[in-house]
Amino acid sequence: MSISEEQIKKISINQNQELEYHNFKDEKEKYTKSWVHYPSPHMDDVFKQLDPEKIKPFCKGSGKSIQEIYVIVKGISRTLLSEIKVSNVNLQYENKIIRFECLICDILEIAIKYEHKLPEITLEDFVLSDERNKVYAYGELFYFLNLYSDNIKWFFIDFDPAKTNIKPINLKNVYFNLQRMVELCNGKESNYNEIKMFLFDLRHMNSIQNILQHEYYQKIYNRKHGVRINSKDLFFISTDGKEVSFENVIDSKPVSISSKIVLESNDKSSSIQSVGRGGAAFIFKGKLKTKDNEEIDVSIKQFKTDLPNTKWVFKREKGMSFLVNDQINILPVVGYYEEKSTKKYYLIRTWADTTLENELKTPKFELQNNPEKSLSYIIDILSCAINFKNLGCFNRDYKLNNIFIKDGKALVGDLGTAIALSPTNPGVTKMYTPLMLPDKWAEAEDKTTNDIYSIGITLSNFLMSQCNTEKLRTQVIESKKKGLYSEDIFVQQLCLTVKMVQTQNGVPLDLETYINEFKETLLKMMAHKYEERATWDDVQNLLNLTIKTYESLTHKKYLPCVSKKLFTLKDVSKRILQWYSNLLSSNEDIIENKFFGYSELVSNIEQNEPNQEMFDLTLRLIEDILFAASKRSDNDLMMDCKTIFEVLKTYPFISDEQKSMVEYLSSLIN
Repeated sequence: MSISEEQIKKISINQNQELEYHNFKDEKEKYTKSWVHYPSPHMDDVFKQLDPEKIKPFCKGSGKSIQEIYVIVKGISRTLLSEIKVSNVNLQYENKIIRFECLICDILEIAIKYEHKLPEITLEDFVLSDERNKVYAYGELFYFLNLYSDNIKWFFIDFDPAKTNIKPINLKNVYFNLQRMVELCNGKESNYNEIKMFLFDLRHMNSIQNILQHEYYQKIYNRKHGVRINSKDLFFISTDGKEVSFENVIDSKPVSISSKIVLESNDKSSSIQSVGRGGAAFIFKGKLKTKDNEEIDVSIKQFKTDLPNTKWVFKREKGMSFLVNDQINILPVVGYYEEKSTKKYYLIRTWADTTLENELKTPKFELQNNPEKSLSYIIDILSCAINFKNLGCFNRDYKLNNIFIKDGKALVGDLGTAIALSPTNPGVTKMYTPLMLPDKWAEAEDKTTNDIYSIGITLSNFLMSQCNTEKLRTQVIESKKKGLYSEDIFVQQLCLTVKMVQTQNGVPLDLETYINEFKETLLKMMAHKYEERATWDDVQNLLNLTIKTYESLTHKKYLPCVSKKLFTLKDVSKRILQWYSNLLSSNEDIIENKFFGYSELVSNIEQNEPNQEMFDLTLRLIEDILFAASKRSDNDLMMDCKTIFEVLKTYPFISDEQKSMVEYLSSLIN
């Protein structure tokens, strides 16, 4: 479905109670929510006039009163099932898990919100819309109500169990649909055990509201919506190094003093000077008090209030930042704060030591004196860019001052122009950034090759200590030549950087092949014509070659910076222990002899990281429970054991003999 077919319509009822259709063609209405309220007395008349062949209604709202209807012309949206197929949401691939988590979050939110208004949910009734992908990077799922179903009126009136035989949505219904979705995404064959254990827990929940407290739901909710911070926990750092409470500054407007942007506290006792600025925001240094009552250094990005679309600029960056927050070489965002009444918007990130641009300006930083660091920076940038592309995202603004240095790693930290791509949003944009070629780039089948161009320019600037990216871009476009001032200077600098590493470590290595391949690929990345530009496979090959060279020269394993919390065997064992304890407390004789290794497993989990003994004890516990369940013909308990077997066999601690036994036991459970 092409983007040109997308037409958002708004339905309203005029004074004569007649339907009016409104097209969103006016640029000013571009971001207007297409909701319409239907007065209750006219509900039947309205529904009779709606043509289900032309529109699809998506219901949202709160409470038990009249809801709102979101109307989209038929054809511009995708069903959940088609989205899984079109976007190849396969849980055997790490880069597809984020999109899956966003879809799961939408389904759970609808189940929680409409618990007493929907009899059931089915995957066939979910439709994905891109209309709000400025806020939610991968679009948003809506639940589709059949206009002429028996349940439609019941959904829109106050719920009264005495007047209907329709039961509220139940956990079993939610569980089976989520399980089906996992299977459709090949989740059973993947090592994405977090969702498997969530489904395991879901089977034992007493109320749909229990989902809200679950760690997995909180994680995917934060990925989708972000983490709103408490304003009392945030502080600005003044020019004299003092902490100034966020609430004492929030009403202050940035002013320019001697070419510096400054905020003043409400009581005029302190001033805060910006440490950076961009087209849409100012950056200030601050501190944030965490849940553990620790203070961490942060950067506070305050969005300008005089922009025509400040709200959407903020929401887009917030949405994309939290979406990829735990990915490779991304500077983490820790929270956001917004005050809609005053149109104040803030995004709070982990504090970085400097930018790559400022690093190059430091007198002490010379590539020939920092060869290991230089090579690792190149790897950091390439690995982040490739992972970002694999997530289906388009950065659109790679440059030296958008790459931050923290703890010796180069991290991408400004995602203000980034978007996620989809079948109805293939990356067409009217916005050009300094390192994005405007000449016919929109004709390219893969718009993300412009990221390849900007990465190439960024790397060449880095290697030649050249920070004037706008000047370089202009020269490239005007001359139509290869994007380097001097190829000889570039090759000389690259040779010097790599050979310095070799000299320091005394490692004999023929570098000629690497130097030539690096040079040719980098020049190809900066090709002016998109059809001549390097592909992402070329960039991946360059990354692999650079990592291999770095590790050979330094005898060090390259490790990317990832803030992602891994779901380990320890997490699985904790869940299983809790489940086992609940079994004993609810039915003491369900297991005749309490597992002999229970206390050993508890002690192991408390004191150690995942290890072989922890795995063996956990597996033995499940075997004992399965034996007890089979004696009692307890099918539910046996299915629980089967689920855990499927999880345990993906961990590296399992021996071939144990894996064969687990697969055999699992096959006996139907």
